[in-house]
Amino acid sequence: MTDMRGAKIMMRILDFLRNIHEPVPVMEFTKLEFTGHREVDKHLMKVSLLMLQQLRHDGMIKCDDLDKTGARIHGLTSNGVGMHERFRDILNLRNLE
Repeated sequence: MTDMRGAKIMMRILDFLRNIHEPVPVMEFTKLEFTGHREVDKHLMKVSLLMLQQLRHDGMIKCDDLDKTGARIHGLTSNGVGMHERFRDILNLRNLE
């Protein structure tokens, strides 16, 4: 059986990003998975920022310059919406097996 955890995590992220109707501060997004443990949360924030930078670089999200204070995420691009749909299809097919 194939492990689908990575696809499920990406789907959750894309769901959140697709449902942005008003720009969301980047710092608010990076805090979504916080645990309350200071060191762990510091690393989670770095991972979230790296992921956002990669999604922006790949043309999947619309957002301000992530290096600037007060940067906001505006949602998915048309490429990001397509990626979201592909992940949804993959997970739906997997659930049919």
